Amino acid sequence: IFIATGTFGFALGPAISSQITERFGLEKLPFACIIGIIAAFILLKNTPKLSNLNIEKPKASITEAIKKIFSNKPVFILVIASIVKSFVVSSFSVILPFYWKNIGFKVSSIGTVLLIFMLAGACGILLSPVIEKKIGIKNVFYLSLLSVLPLGIIFYFSNGKGIIGLTSFVLIGFVSFLAVPVNMALAQKLMPDFKSMISGFIGGFSWGIIGLILPVLSLLAEKTGMMNILLAMTFIPAIFAYFIKYLPDETV
Repeated sequence: IFIATGTFGFALGPAISSQITERFGLEKLPFACIIGIIAAFILLKNTPKLSNLNIEKPKASITEAIKKIFSNKPVFILVIASIVKSFVVSSFSVILPFYWKNIGFKVSSIGTVLLIFMLAGACGILLSPVIEKKIGIKNVFYLSLLSVLPLGIIFYFSNGKGIIGLTSFVLIGFVSFLAVPVNMALAQKLMPDFKSMISGFIGGFSWGIIGLILPVLSLLAEKTGMMNILLAMTFIPAIFAYFIKYLPDETV
């Protein structure tokens, strides 16, 4: 629920910013930060101090924890799986708005489509535990990683337009987020002494790595074509799916 509602909040970003930009102009967009300031104030007033909570001291230093995490093969695979998922989501949500703007989409329409894309991802997160109980944790990963490729091919040949193109785009959002909760839960289960560190790697480190790659990806998109680079991105999850067989056969 925590991850899903965070994704929902993230989904509101492009929808709200596009509406503000289209109605009042780009120069008024900074006023949107008022929402963040209010949220920060609420957190400041209501979040308890760590010193007041009964929290166990770390059992290892940060360096030792990182070494143990990356030396654990299944956990390392889970971290890479999180990076691959973030790669697909970021590629589509960052590059596509420019493509759609070039072919005549309104700014508000682009914001709405991105909202639906992320909402589909939030639905995937909420349904993930239910699906995992029915088909098993490995099959959730296979479904999430392998289905991106055919959906990406459909999106490519539809030129990202029409019902078929937009539906495939939304489904990419759904399946890309589908394995997020089981990814996090399994990683924490495999390394219970480093749950907080694992959460940081799965939930934050992966997005940071993609942030470093995006400028290069954007340059390639300019050189080779936006749709071509997005199609290439959909092959990465399908190829990485091979390594899921090395995950343990257990439930979370």
